[in-house]
Amino acid sequence: NQKNDAYNISPKTEKKIERKHNSISLDDIYYAFHNPLGGIFDDNRPEHKTEPPTRWFIGETEYGRKVKIAYIWPPGEKPRIKTAYEPKQPTLEYYKYINKLKGIEIDI
Repeated sequence: NQKNDAYNISPKTEKKIERKHNSISLDDIYYAFHNPLGGIFDDNRPEHKTEPPTRWFIGETEYGRKVKIAYIWPPGEKPRIKTAYEPKQPTLEYYKYINKLKGIEIDI
């Protein structure tokens, strides 16, 4: 049961996330989506290129679990979650680095 209507997540994506990404729950996604630790960035890697662009950030759950969320935001619709998972240390360090480039200091 989704707690809000701020974004969409398909049942297929929900099942993939729960199965593949260490049991990230809808609650985890909800809290992380509403609690970004820094900026939101476009995923410019060629293999992830979408129209509209895939955007991503790292958020934190109410229990301090960090979750990387990737989504697209089609015009006239709510953001559509593509994936959500617990990021590894290199991803956390990269996120901290790119935030610093934008003048945003984060502690992760």
